[in-house]
Amino acid sequence: MTFMNDLKNLTMVCLSGAGLVLTNLSPASAGEFGIEVSYTDLSLGDDYHYATGLLANEFGSASVTYDEGIGEARLFYQQGLDDTSFVEFGAFTTFDEAEAIWCIPGACIQTELETSGVDAAYGFYIVPEIFLKAGVHWSEADLSVNGLSILDQDGFGFLIGGGMEFDRWRYSISYRESIADSDIDGTSISVGFSF
Repeated sequence: MTFMNDLKNLTMVCLSGAGLVLTNLSPASAGEFGIEVSYTDLSLGDDYHYATGLLANEFGSASVTYDEGIGEARLFYQQGLDDTSFVEFGAFTTFDEAEAIWCIPGACIQTELETSGVDAAYGFYIVPEIFLKAGVHWSEADLSVNGLSILDQDGFGFLIGGGMEFDRWRYSISYRESIADSDIDGTSISVGFSF
């Protein structure tokens, strides 16, 4: 129930903010929808190796193989405020899982991590093709062990990013802090297209 209340409150805040911004724009301002595909590095290696060390202490030996990151897709809407600034609203989700497989003598354990969420940011162009942006995100993470969901949590964090745009193509990098209100941060390298 808490999740639904958080989602409802976030939706109301985003819609109210979008409404205030959009009502103050000139009729000539044209918004654009777009899509991005990203590789997001979650920097989980240190945590995975620490857990492997604990397993090795308990069971005599342990090994881990894991994904360094996760694939994501993001839909966004960008609305110009003037010639040099804009606001952007997005929704993202993983299209694969960050997997880790731990093996101890006689058994293996597989974990999978999936994330999704929404974001809002203010951006500006430092030159016509290069932009910077900063904002907030709300995200949810689901962790499963051998197919059984063991953790489902959500929360807010900040984001920063920047990139280049050429003809409707966008190449960018962004950093999301505290994914799903956890200690996990994500750095995404993205390719996108506006339509």
